[in-house]
Amino acid sequence: MQQAVRIRLLECGVCLDEIQEPRALDCLHSFCLRCLRGLPGADQARLSCPHCRRVTRKQPGELEKDFRIEQVNELYCLTWLVTA
Repeated sequence: MQQAVRIRLLECGVCLDEIQEPRALDCLHSFCLRCLRGLPGADQARLSCPHCRRVTRKQPGELEKDFRIEQVNELYCLTWLVTA
């Protein structure tokens, strides 16, 4: 069960893999930087969130890194080490 929760929290909604180089949109949904670069409008600074469709008026490279994703992963790893 814990593994399923971890996977869901760290999963990119575009590629469905673990998020790589997580970037947060204005709506606070996070996706891989690579995936965001592949979205329509990415080169025109008009990103539509794949989850909620809210528009972020930035190019993918201008988005802030989502440190929450990294923190969740670190906490999970620490918890797993303590309980193992």
